Amino acid sequence: AAKILELIPFDKLVMGGTQATLVSFLSGLLNWTIAKISPPWIKPDRRDRSATELHEWTHQLGRALGIVAGYLPQQVTTAAFLDPIFSLEEELSWSLLHPFVDAYICAHIYDAENIPAEAPALLERCLERVLLASSLDPSTYHAGELYNYNLPGLADALLFVSVERAD
Repeated sequence: AAKILELIPFDKLVMGGTQATLVSFLSGLLNWTIAKISPPWIKPDRRDRSATELHEWTHQLGRALGIVAGYLPQQVTTAAFLDPIFSLEEELSWSLLHPFVDAYICAHIYDAENIPAEAPALLERCLERVLLASSLDPSTYHAGELYNYNLPGLADALLFVSVERAD
């Protein structure tokens, strides 16, 4: 599935006059995904076990959103992608935010000829959300422990240490 992302010319789609259509399509996929992993009838702090069945899907969608975000104005990225992701319960939010941030940094910072001017502000918004994580609350029992599957990787990405071997 990761190889499919490499075949989609997101930059050409955004710059070619189809930005609104692409954002609408991806936003629809994100909204569908959120409805599947966090159904509105599930009580807060309860988990729908079927959400784990979409692990690969959420990862690839997060990567696609991160790649596209580098070609969009920050206001569009925030409204269409980040605000819905930030509205999720922590673990579900991290499952989309980790691949989003990782793909954004790899595509638009590490591998970029020109870093988008909005990159620091966008990454700062993501960092602010991570800093609100309950595991970073000093009054909790396991304060400072990054226990979630995606949270440690998200921290690595935001610290620019997520690429171990750049072959």
